[in-house]
Amino acid sequence: MSLIRRITTSITSSVDRAVSKVENHDAIIDAALRETRQAAARSRVRLERVRRDGDGLRNRHRELQTAIGRWTERARSIGEVSQQRNVMRSRQSVAEAMRTINNIEGVSYGDIEDTFDRWEINLGETEILMGASSPIDPLDSAFLAEEDAAELRAELHVLFHENEERPS
Repeated sequence: MSLIRRITTSITSSVDRAVSKVENHDAIIDAALRETRQAAARSRVRLERVRRDGDGLRNRHRELQTAIGRWTERARSIGEVSQQRNVMRSRQSVAEAMRTINNIEGVSYGDIEDTFDRWEINLGETEILMGASSPIDPLDSAFLAEEDAAELRAELHVLFHENEERPS
């Protein structure tokens, strides 16, 4: 019997070893399946988050494109208003100049300094009212003074020659 017992024990231990090996494989496979399912679930959650982020970014892109259109239209409108304002300022300057010329033509030449003073006052008032007071350019002032002096010298020269040509 001892032989049968040894054989039985040997077979039982071999079967137990085989069963334990199979059970370990089953446990390993179950654990791997569980990990794979968890990874798949995490991947689905991440995929859904990425999709939502993508949708949000597409919506934001559409909103920004709309905003670009609105701001472009506003810029055009501002440009048109600015251009219209400049045209109106030019027209006003012409009207002011014509008014000043008409005022000057009625004044005798003996009061020419007073006329220039009044003209300067009118221009100053208009500039202050319109907020278009421009700084004085020294180079421009120097050229204007030089041109005025040259014109006055030429006029004086003509007057001297007229007096010389007239018989006394």
